[in-house]
Amino acid sequence: MVQRKELFRPGVGVLKPQHAEHGLSQPASVCPDRSGNSGVQRYAGSWSGDTEANWYYNQACIRLGANTMISGQANFGHDLGGFIGTVTGELLTRWHEWGALLPLYINHSQKGDNVWPDGNQGREPWRFNSWQNSPSPDGTDYCGLMRKNIQFRYQLMPYLYTLMYNSTTNGLPINTPVFFNYYNDNNTLSLNEFDFLCGDSLLAAPIYTQGATTRAVYLPWPDDWYYYPTGTKYAGGQTVTVNAPLGTLPLFVRGGAIIPMGHPCSTPTSFSPATSMSIAGRMAIRHSRSTKMRETVGTTRTECTR
Repeated sequence: MVQRKELFRPGVGVLKPQHAEHGLSQPASVCPDRSGNSGVQRYAGSWSGDTEANWYYNQACIRLGANTMISGQANFGHDLGGFIGTVTGELLTRWHEWGALLPLYINHSQKGDNVWPDGNQGREPWRFNSWQNSPSPDGTDYCGLMRKNIQFRYQLMPYLYTLMYNSTTNGLPINTPVFFNYYNDNNTLSLNEFDFLCGDSLLAAPIYTQGATTRAVYLPWPDDWYYYPTGTKYAGGQTVTVNAPLGTLPLFVRGGAIIPMGHPCSTPTSFSPATSMSIAGRMAIRHSRSTKMRETVGTTRTECTR
């Protein structure tokens, strides 16, 4: 005979984050939950769990995250650099590059990894600067490269915030596999396995191979695409190879897109989209276009069209 607690067990994965979410006093609070079952996405975000600090997981999490998000858990992310094991500056930097486009952007690891010569332990970006006694010192200022990507995330906050708001109203996650939007282009099923879209305007092709400084990526048809670091235009329906030195995310802007952005800032509270708005992607505008942006000031949510 099945005991009552066994019948109730499947519901715990939903009831726990539900009660946690209801107990939060701030309307914009975030409730993370390590695991759960069907329905948990209504109350909590989640992440990929105890991944390892190696290049295999850096690649695997790209596909895992996009597939999880289109499966219903739209608020998802990863432990940047992997949770288990000592991470190198190069690997952590590459993970920070594409992690900047995820709903959850966290650098989290188990206790006891990344022990430094002075006896301290941790993997905060500032520990990976050119003068720190790192496990593999090579003179590279990984901290500066990660700082640049963190600042880029804050610049994208008007765009990301709008996508997250839309996700709560229409269920569309901010990250999707490329074929999700370009199902009429059969090449996206096989050639974009480790790429992903951020909204419908940005295509990210992360570096997941140690030592790589270039990336080949298939650009879906029928749109044109602009390589964000250089502004170079490419027609869709072809594979291109772009330069991507360490610290640079291979990122493409869809032709005709408008990306609302702000200026770099140190904390979320110092960001003010209403007074620091700029439009990235103007290089991609072919015709008269408009886009909607959501922002919150205190408890007031507003929508504007630009």
